[in-house]
Formats: sequence, C-alpha cells, structure tokens
Amino acid sequence: MNDQDIKPNQSENDTKHPDKFYDYSFFTPSEYRNMFGTSIIESENIIKNLREQHKIFCIHSISEVNKIKINYPPIIINSQNINSLVNGGFQINKIYLLYGEFSTGKSQFCHDICMAFYKLYSNRQNPFHLFFIDSENSFQPEKLQQMAKSNYYSMNFQELIKKIKLVKISNLSIFQNYLQHLSSNLSKDSVNLLLIDSITAFIRNESDIKNYSINELNKKLKKCMEKILNLKNLYNIFIIMTSQVKSTPSIKLSGKFSIKPLFSYTLNEYCDELIYLYKQNEIRYAYLINSLDSKEKQVCFRISDEGILD
Repeated sequence: MNDQDIKPNQSENDTKHPDKFYDYSFFTPSEYRNMFGTSIIESENIIKNLREQHKIFCIHSISEVNKIKINYPPIIINSQNINSLVNGGFQINKIYLLYGEFSTGKSQFCHDICMAFYKLYSNRQNPFHLFFIDSENSFQPEKLQQMAKSNYYSMNFQELIKKIKLVKISNLSIFQNYLQHLSSNLSKDSVNLLLIDSITAFIRNESDIKNYSINELNKKLKKCMEKILNLKNLYNIFIIMTSQVKSTPSIKLSGKFSIKPLFSYTLNEYCDELIYLYKQNEIRYAYLINSLDSKEKQVCFRISDEGILD
C-alpha cells in the first residue's frame, strides 16, 4: 500500500467549485495545491473557507487552551535507557508514535506505559482516566498481572484493571465517532492517558470492509488525527500510538531498507515524536527518529516478565 502521490480523480468543474469537497477541509494548503493545481494563496483561502463553512474545528482562544496546561510529571517506565530517549519520560500533551515490524515490542510498550501511568497518578489528588484502544487484540491482562508483582511497579492488579477503559474498535469510522465521544466527555481537571494499538490497523480493517482508495483512507485518517490533535490541545493527556510498517527500498538507513509507518506522510504531520523499534542480532533497539526537542539517537532495551528493562 503506497500512500505517496495521492491524486483524486477530478474534472474541470471540481477545481471551479472546490468547496463541495467537505473532506478536503483536513488537507494542508500545499496538499490541496498539489491535487488541484491552484496557487498556494488560493489554496490557503479555500482551505480556510472550507473549515469555517463546515465548522470542522473547535475554535478556542489561546488563553483558554493555556489555562489547562499544568506541569504534570512525565510517565517513567522501568528502563532508564528508554526514559532518557524521551527526555526523561513520556511527556504530557505530546503525540508519540512507536512503529516497527512484528514482535519488536510495540504492544509491550503500551502495557508498560499503562502500568507506569497508573503508578504515577493513582495516589495523586487529580482525577485520572486510562483509555486503551485495542484494534489488534493486543491487550493482555496477564502481562499486567505479572508486571504488577515486580519490585518497580508493585501494585494491586485488581485496582489497576478497574481503572482501564478497554475499547475494542474495528475501523476508522467507529474510531472517529469514539474520539468525538471522548472529546465531549473528558474533564479539563483530569489527567488522561490515551493508548492506541494500533492506529494503522484501523486502515487495514476499513479497507477490508469496503474497497476504499488510498485517497479516501488518507482523508479518513486525517479526520481522526485532527480529533486526536484537538484532544492534545484542549486536555491534560498523554497520547501514545503504535503503527504497522512498510519497507521503502529506494531509501536506505544504515545499509538496510528504510522502515516507515503506514501513511507516514500523514502521521508525521501530527505526531511530535516517532520512535522506531527494531531487533538486530537478538538485541532490541529504540531509535528516536523525529523529535522537536531531542536529537536522533538510539538505545538498547530488553523485554522480561517485569516489562521493559535496560
């Protein structure tokens, strides 16, 4: 599945009346220009008008958004290597994307972050919520039960399970509706964790249901990512997602095929930090690929019954 060079079928009438394209409200002016051949200024005006016309985005003043930006401590797992990779821990109001091939540790990270979040916030006064969106049947309570016995986490497993809101979702359409529901029900006084394992499995499932084009799937993904971005901007929330991958033979990384998330162009636009997980000679690595705050670097880690360790 190739998500590059997306160009919809269009007619001369399409470019004359672009505001009939509701879904293009989620595209950037550059993407719109590439698709319809308009100038960048025309594209900016069209996108602006489309967003206003369809009320795609909730408009909030900067002061309103800043009111809820409280300094919450980061999520620290039981691996100093991983914590150092993400600037001391996974930070609030950032969107992290962990991607890698099968059995590289993506789902294990979700379980570890789930445990660490509960450990950090269960004894604080702030109300907290833990949402685990599972599109791949990856959630394993027995993993959490084993980790709860470790010296690092050492917690009541039954109390932990009561706090996890496990949501099984099969496709992007249902996922989009759930995100809207979540946005309407979160409190600005609470601290929240949103785990999505995985964001791109929705695309595969959606494609299996209907014969959608790459263009249609990309537009659906953008709608969901806009809603996730809205959650990030309005609430106190940690957001960690995983993604399936594809190989790009034309680009080499350390002498090997470059591995990228599915729909990497779109996900790059919305995610703050991308972490590539891989194995080499039975050693596991986490490679910080893209970050606004840190330089590219990689660290080693291992997986045990106690979770992710150095």
